[in-house]
Amino acid sequence: MARRRSGRQSATAGTPHVAKSRKRVKKKKTADTFDARQAALDANLAEDYAYDAIDFALNAIDEAESAALTAMYARASTVAQRV
Repeated sequence: MARRRSGRQSATAGTPHVAKSRKRVKKKKTADTFDARQAALDANLAEDYAYDAIDFALNAIDEAESAALTAMYARASTVAQRV
């Protein structure tokens, strides 16, 4: 007896539909890899910006401390000259 064919082809068959599906999967994997690399680069850039912001804030604190000390010295000098 002859076997009946189901009309469906196996997933490994070399049909245009399977080839198209494989291309889509490969493209998706490539896109995901690119997105992951871009996300890593963006994360590194964000981290660099954060460190720059910290440095900027620390420098601002140093400047504020210097200005306060200068004002205190100026006040002390003015008081000393009056006496």
